[in-house]
Amino acid sequence: GTCKNRSFTTTEGLVCGKSGAKPTFEATCTDYQEDAAEKERLKNLEKEAKNPEISGLLAFFIYWVLPLGIALTILGFFITPRTMEYYSGSIFLILYEIVFFGFYFYFSIYTIYAFIKRKPDAVFIAKYQLIILFVNNLLVLLTGNAGESMLDNPSRLIISSAWCVIFFLYLIFSEDVKDRIPKEERKLSGLNKKLVIISII
Repeated sequence: GTCKNRSFTTTEGLVCGKSGAKPTFEATCTDYQEDAAEKERLKNLEKEAKNPEISGLLAFFIYWVLPLGIALTILGFFITPRTMEYYSGSIFLILYEIVFFGFYFYFSIYTIYAFIKRKPDAVFIAKYQLIILFVNNLLVLLTGNAGESMLDNPSRLIISSAWCVIFFLYLIFSEDVKDRIPKEERKLSGLNKKLVIISII
């Protein structure tokens, strides 16, 4: 009950605070006084029941794959020396890498945050983050810029791209994802819409 006049007894359970008995009205009570705090609490409980904690493959993607990807990318900077020879003397490649990794880190971190907080643009940003990584891997392979280290060799880039496809399809068809972020509630925020457009450009 969400009435301020409610009470509780060990024998009857929830009862009217004025009469001390179970409610007898059929439609509405003339003495009803809404308890806004209790109503909000019940609403939140109902929402949590419909949106369980992140689990299964979604939890693996959010709590392991994305953080591991960020960690390996940072580690790659320390393993591979960034010299002008590495970039073939091209300022364009240097700028590209700075922009790519900036957006990659932002969208990866935001995806984790958005799914935990049930943000309406969580699924879109997660898909876009996977697209960014897939396209980058493809460009590196096609241009022959793959290195020989553990983190940027062709076989690892191919495996990474395959996982991008798997998780992209999972985000489309998974019932867990649909339950957590219902399709009718999904929309891209103004800030992220601008960032997506800028990153595409």
